[in-house]
Amino acid sequence: MVAPNKKTPTAVEVSDKNPQIKEGETKVITITNPSDLPITDSDTSDYSPAQISSANPSIAMATVSGNTITIAALKVGSTKITVSVEGVSCDINVDVLSSAPNVTSITTNQKVEVIKGQTISDTFSFVAENNNDLVPQIDSEDPNVSLAQVSGNKITYVGNKIGTTVVNLTIGNKSVAIDVTVKTDVPDAQPIKLDCANSIQMAQSDLKRIKITSKVPPGQFVKVSSADDSIAFASPNNTNDGIIVGSTPKLGTTQITIIVANQTKVITVTVVDNTPKVDDITLSKNVSNLE
Repeated sequence: MVAPNKKTPTAVEVSDKNPQIKEGETKVITITNPSDLPITDSDTSDYSPAQISSANPSIAMATVSGNTITIAALKVGSTKITVSVEGVSCDINVDVLSSAPNVTSITTNQKVEVIKGQTISDTFSFVAENNNDLVPQIDSEDPNVSLAQVSGNKITYVGNKIGTTVVNLTIGNKSVAIDVTVKTDVPDAQPIKLDCANSIQMAQSDLKRIKITSKVPPGQFVKVSSADDSIAFASPNNTNDGIIVGSTPKLGTTQITIIVANQTKVITVTVVDNTPKVDDITLSKNVSNLE
């Protein structure tokens, strides 16, 4: 409804229908038609004061005073501002842009391996329009696997637990995902080969030396265990290239597990009765009388 003695404009026009404003900033645009809008109803003018509203005031809000519109950009996104005079309106499409400097690229290794219990460092670089105030941010999706920290242009990765995670490095408006794998420090080794069969028999209370014929990696030590020490026990030899298996008086079967680096081998040990067996004894006795 048109206010008494006020005109209805044929159209409402503004100086910028598609403003782009950075988050946290404001922009002033002008209502160019009608060109003589009042600030209040009491002002002398052929028109009533303009009305203004935002479709999403959480993204951008606007105020109008006479022919001046002030738009405040609150958060990144898009919304529509509508300005109207006596029922005739004009839509202003507002894009709120990130206030972070425009980072065009981040360069770093995007696949990283860390030994469990150790810490490694890597570097990164980036290209930005203005990097004077940029503070890189980093976070690990699973810090229980690997915790990441950033200082200057250096990233530090801590290997906490064997597994994989993703570390996100964010600088300004750009992010990169870094795949981090935490692994054991045990090197790959050849399959374990022995100078005996996979199943052996031993007499009671005996010792047997078994040679490892495959290569033991440098810095690695032979590990061995028995499933049942009461039947047979085992230990590495002092030259780290074999094991010594000892049987007990107890009869039975057990398994001996040998570990070399990341390889495992199991042999079966059966302790058998070593008491001599006599199938038949025939005695002949000659009795003579001695006088």
